[in-house]
Amino acid sequence: MQALPAGGVMVAVEASEEEVLPLLSEGVSVAAVNGPTSLVLSGAQGAVESVVAGFEGRRVRRLRVSHAFHSVLMDPMLEEFRAVVAGLTYCEPSLPVVSNLSGGVADAERLCSPDYWVDHVRGTVRFHDGVQAMREQGATTFLELGPDGILTGMVAGDCIPSLRRDVGEERALLATLGQLHTRGVGIEWEQVFSGTGARRVDLPTYAFQHQRYWIEGDGPSVPETVADPVDAAFWEIVDTGDPDSLARSLRLDVTALDGVLPALSAWRRRHRDQAVLDGWRYRITWQPVTDALAPGSAGAAGMWLMLVPTGHADATAQAASGALTAHGGRVVRVDVDGEDRETLAKFVRARLDAESGTLAGVVSLLALDERPEPGHPTLSRGTAATVALVQALKDLDVTAPLWCLTSGAVAVLEDGEVTSATQPMMWGLGTVLALDHPKTWGGLVDLAAEPDEAAWGRLVAALSGQHGEDQVAIRSTGAYARRMVRAESVAAADDAGPSEGWTPRGTVLVTGGTGGIGAHVARWAAARGAEHLLLLSRRGPAAEGAAALEAELTALGARVTVAACDVADRTGLAEVLAQVPSDQPVTAVFHTAGVAQEPKKLPDSTLAEFAEVGRAKVAGAVHLDELLTDRPLDAFVVFSSGAAAWGGAGQSGYAAANAFVEGLARRRRAGGRAATAVAWGAWAGGGMVDDVVAEEFAEVGVHLMRPELAVEALGQAMARDEGHVVVAGIDWSRFAPSFMVARQRPLLRALPEVAALTAASRADAGADQEAGNDGVVLRSRLLHLSPHERHAVLTDLVLAEAGQVLGHVTGSTAVEDGVAFLDIGFDSLTGLELRNRLNRVSGLDLPQGLIFDFPTAGMIAELMRDTLEGDLTVTPEAVTAEITKLELAVTPALHDDASRALAVSQLRELLAKWDRPEEGE
Repeated sequence: MQALPAGGVMVAVEASEEEVLPLLSEGVSVAAVNGPTSLVLSGAQGAVESVVAGFEGRRVRRLRVSHAFHSVLMDPMLEEFRAVVAGLTYCEPSLPVVSNLSGGVADAERLCSPDYWVDHVRGTVRFHDGVQAMREQGATTFLELGPDGILTGMVAGDCIPSLRRDVGEERALLATLGQLHTRGVGIEWEQVFSGTGARRVDLPTYAFQHQRYWIEGDGPSVPETVADPVDAAFWEIVDTGDPDSLARSLRLDVTALDGVLPALSAWRRRHRDQAVLDGWRYRITWQPVTDALAPGSAGAAGMWLMLVPTGHADATAQAASGALTAHGGRVVRVDVDGEDRETLAKFVRARLDAESGTLAGVVSLLALDERPEPGHPTLSRGTAATVALVQALKDLDVTAPLWCLTSGAVAVLEDGEVTSATQPMMWGLGTVLALDHPKTWGGLVDLAAEPDEAAWGRLVAALSGQHGEDQVAIRSTGAYARRMVRAESVAAADDAGPSEGWTPRGTVLVTGGTGGIGAHVARWAAARGAEHLLLLSRRGPAAEGAAALEAELTALGARVTVAACDVADRTGLAEVLAQVPSDQPVTAVFHTAGVAQEPKKLPDSTLAEFAEVGRAKVAGAVHLDELLTDRPLDAFVVFSSGAAAWGGAGQSGYAAANAFVEGLARRRRAGGRAATAVAWGAWAGGGMVDDVVAEEFAEVGVHLMRPELAVEALGQAMARDEGHVVVAGIDWSRFAPSFMVARQRPLLRALPEVAALTAASRADAGADQEAGNDGVVLRSRLLHLSPHERHAVLTDLVLAEAGQVLGHVTGSTAVEDGVAFLDIGFDSLTGLELRNRLNRVSGLDLPQGLIFDFPTAGMIAELMRDTLEGDLTVTPEAVTAEITKLELAVTPALHDDASRALAVSQLRELLAKWDRPEEGE
């Protein structure tokens, strides 16, 4: 076949087809549409790069391909290809085929024509349209028959790959059938095992060891009893909405069911939805922990670097220094006055070089400086200084844990405890630092306004690790640790919707009102009877979809005003509010505006980037609060994020901004004004989650929430007058192991699902130890080997276990030393599995973040060898025993003078060698 032109490329771009089409030039084609905002461009390299340049800041990835398929560069081979496919024999499919060429169900006659396949080579692959078409046909489970599960991640939902790289086809296919079976797909097992010799066997008569696979506790659980088939049949009829079938089943006249069937269906749907909502609801609470260290203990031994804002917090610094000193510590104080990253690093380096001793920890009081940061009014000087400190410590490679102190930043018992406007931001920042820098992050401690003597002892206990906590609030009544727990269940009434408490009146203001989440909130408010909706966004009526949204809301009965207004601009916002009719004043505010942050660790960011991420969120909330402070509002709802609750990798600026608005809501409520803060998980159908991020979320157990249910959760929080609630769809069995892989996360300990996972892990470890699998065999094998030989054996062991984790039938043959685990398919979950397997065979307690700290097999083997070294020391008694064995083995061979003389000569040489001192002795 004719050679294809060289110089072509294929590039995956985060963009919609509507955005790309106007930018296409000659030589560039849309090769594939894989999702709403995920497509592939193909064509001549220069032309493709020119189009891609228009999407700066978006995700762009060049594909590793030999040619630019599905582009004009394929034209030279089309006729020859047509001649080849014209010679093939075609048969009509026995099952409907959804075509990637059209995105719909293919015409059987067209499928059997050569032209179809020629067009397929040249045309756009409409994968996304095909998936949508299958969903419209009622498909809920997808099976990929491709070679390596490549397309699975592109299907948002339940998609199962049939084959996996480096896994035998038979084994992979059987695993796939098992997954399909567990999802309720009917499998003809007789056909599967036909001809294999498989047969049924009797189960053993002894009692099985039982393990629960659902959670006991306050949260929703899977019922233990098997569903009654009669009940199932009844509700199946109700779900179909067929009154005739239900009447026949109940032996009633169909007229007797007038109104009953719709009511039953609505009741069932409402209770199903409420079960989902209850599973999404969480609260942040505080749990008492161990009190202070014993007086005079040396729990804080070592050198402590303390950062203090110049001219601020002197009394706090002196008291904290005194407490650390009283418990064996030595404090080195550094006053900070607006130094940038480089200057601060030099300053700290000089102070550390002038001191001797091991650095036990770093304590920052910088957040206590609440003055506005020049040039970045949404940040305090203390927040800006903390950003510079984190960056400077990274530059200096300081590994001692960093603790940040705040005061009046969190509410343990009541909203009035939050007295600081700026310091709540530190708690959002800290949750992310714990994820991005797990080895060097100490934690957060919030002090009461006037700490007493006992409080300083509690502070030292927290800093020295006595609590084992990394988010602590110290009050006069004791020390408290931050916990995420399930919120109370909300019972759905039979005769009303679950969120009846708020009825819109007057003007409802929604910031970010034309965006994905803001639009959903606007629809919900309109459906509840909002008279006037004021939707604010930076582009206003010019925003994409604004006109259609306005028409949709108007059809629901609301008067709609779409205004171009940056809520970070106080003057502009005031002008918009002044135009609100006096007979329809603003009575409710929903602050949904925000900017998603491209994941980026703090040391890789600038202060300007950190501030800009949260500018609209922070400034908008402040301006709305100030400009509406004299108006009695029914609702003032700020949209926060799970990033402020449990953190988000690379999301420091975003998490800090969301924690700020949560603090503002607390202060409003303490002042007797309406306020609700909702920390959201990921929304489907818009918002800040694109297809790529959604796939990443699904891998770690974060489920996208249906918007129509998310707004119901919002309504319930308002109806219950909840000041703060977390609403997120999380599969803890997947999320928790990944979240806790690098360090302990006390925040999650009170969740029953996480507690069950932890207990199961401990039980497995105990069972291994009880069974004698504590590394004795491995130690015996290593005992008589040289250090080099031990390293080789351990490397082979790590490679073999890694191969098992990846599903390689041949063990380690497909895994090579020197290649990073993250480059061959490992992630946090499989890394944790490898660590657990190695712990079982070695009896060691290797770190949870094993593959991140020791990324290759050789590095892990070296860690294991060094850790085991103490157990592999040969005692004098063992040496004597080995010499005795040598004597017994050699004596029978010394049967004449010649053999004895030779043995004596060699033994003398060996004794002389042993008698020589080693170098350095």
